[in-house]
Amino acid sequence: MLSAAAKRAKESLPPALELAPVRLIGGFVCVDSHLGCAGCHFCLNRRYREPREVLDRRIHRDWAEVGLPPTRLAALAAGLPAIARGGVPVRFGHLSDLRFEVDGAEALLAALPPSHPVMLLTRFAPSVAAARLVAAHPNALLKVSITPAVTGAITTDLRPPEVLAALAAVPSARLFVLLGPLVEGSEEPVRRLLSALPRGAAVGFKALAPEGLPLPARVAPIGPETLRSLADEARALGLDVPPMAGCRLRATLGIPFFRQRGIVADRVGACDGCPNRSVCAAVEEPPDDALREEAAVLGLRVDAVRRTDRGIHLDVNAPVARADETFLSESLGWPVFLSRVHRGPGFRVVELDEEVLRRWERTGFFPVTALAAAVAGMKALCGARPHPRAPFTPRG
Repeated sequence: MLSAAAKRAKESLPPALELAPVRLIGGFVCVDSHLGCAGCHFCLNRRYREPREVLDRRIHRDWAEVGLPPTRLAALAAGLPAIARGGVPVRFGHLSDLRFEVDGAEALLAALPPSHPVMLLTRFAPSVAAARLVAAHPNALLKVSITPAVTGAITTDLRPPEVLAALAAVPSARLFVLLGPLVEGSEEPVRRLLSALPRGAAVGFKALAPEGLPLPARVAPIGPETLRSLADEARALGLDVPPMAGCRLRATLGIPFFRQRGIVADRVGACDGCPNRSVCAAVEEPPDDALREEAAVLGLRVDAVRRTDRGIHLDVNAPVARADETFLSESLGWPVFLSRVHRGPGFRVVELDEEVLRRWERTGFFPVTALAAAVAGMKALCGARPHPRAPFTPRG
């Protein structure tokens, strides 16, 4: 079996669900009340067919138009076992941007417990309403992505000076600024941005991941040594540079992060000085009975349990997704790895096995049929082009 450190494949939902306003993809429950965004050419959503078409066609629609107003959408998300039982964080604005859906974010935060972590995503200068929303909810972290333009490589209509000016209205303790995607030649623009960021804010750096994006071959990601140097410069300026945005999201709330074991294993001293370090370290390794009980919530049978210094490996009896892994890790507070999650070298995107979706529907883990119907309605509203594959049918 590949080690837990092997790279997980990127997962995509089938076409019938790829635009769903609630999605279980990666380490979050991803929620949007709006469909459509700015259409940046470097957006990672362009790796996937349906989101790419929305960006290319400049589609902008609200999910309320097909019967999912913000309050109903928020109630749907808040009731998911991933949130209600597992405590999986919410990522709001994943296929869109907070700029287009502040009302949806407000409804979602109102529907969730005040201790549930929520990450709000934007590439624009936060509005007065957005800044007030973040200030009013200690469980909300505003993640602002700023991409410096580099001639011949990265072009953007977004305006970093406007974004920086607006950040003054956001509490720095609930602000995470992601600088990226970064390419060769980004160094000086990044330094200028660092010098202008509010002190006390957290900052992260992301190199361009060109795989699956329609970019010129000559565009090269910024090098890892340069990234480390920029991180050191950020710390010297009084900025926080956590290992992950999730660290900042949880530290404010005093919530443990199950990935702490892997972070420490990969980078000695990475958690030094973190106010949440003792909280993460206090979590006890779950016994086998607890592992089997939580797996049963997902409709999974555990055939074998193996424990390593990086986490717990479970052999299971059915196809699985990273969302299953995330649910178990979050609910148990310990890194859990499932035998049938795709891992390996290099970049690849895998579509979720339809058996996973049928299991989620059967156990009530994810309302596949209802969301597929909402997506079909939205596509009809947008005049979507027909897709060569037949629609997904979870029942029968």
